[in-house]
Amino acid sequence: MSIGVPPMGHEATIRGGGMTATLEPAQRATLQQVEDGLARWQGTIEDAAQQGAVDPELLDRLAGTLRRLAVAANEGLVAPLDAETSNELRRRLLTLVTLDADEDRAPLDVADEALMEAEAIRHIVRDVLDGRPPAGATTKDALAQLDAWLPRVTVTQLARLLGVDRRTVARMRGDDGPPTARLELVRGLVALLHAGWTDEGVVAWFDRPRTALDGRTPLDVLGDHGYEQHLTDLARRGRTQLAS
Repeated sequence: MSIGVPPMGHEATIRGGGMTATLEPAQRATLQQVEDGLARWQGTIEDAAQQGAVDPELLDRLAGTLRRLAVAANEGLVAPLDAETSNELRRRLLTLVTLDADEDRAPLDVADEALMEAEAIRHIVRDVLDGRPPAGATTKDALAQLDAWLPRVTVTQLARLLGVDRRTVARMRGDDGPPTARLELVRGLVALLHAGWTDEGVVAWFDRPRTALDGRTPLDVLGDHGYEQHLTDLARRGRTQLAS
């Protein structure tokens, strides 16, 4: 399966940046289509594998679809990304679209590797979809999302993460104004953590001292913009760990 490399030159480079950037509707729609398309592609491969029908002909037939999805993913992730995520995405896209099936490699082995890379790309896309609010998202939208992700977290715990009191949280639930920087950051971090951790584990994550934070906890540095990227990197790594 040799399907070429999507454009990765200067004009297609994914730019680094903070995790609180918003996504325009067209960007969100493109990324959702990429995730849905990769899921369908994976399903086709998995069904064929169960039937013992993975062969070079099948991989070649699917190559065009895979290339289109890879190019769309690269172009759709133009919203600011941190350098680590940008580099990981481009590396995995390149790997995915340059896999070769030849006489020295069984088609099923190629398919297995492609499935893993496709799943990793879907995780990156989902991180962006979850971690970046839609353009025009309000304070009450951000609070509603946190409530949906962390249904067992108390108002007191949420207030502590946001650096406000309980009454302020109640007012924020009806606030149509733009979110504060701290609310956007907490929302983005929870977006990365909530799928792999329990509600209690997510809250506990904010209270653990970290070497990368000069021995302080995430909660300690939530108000310091200089630590935002460190927090993002820690949350991205933390989502793969089991809550304790």
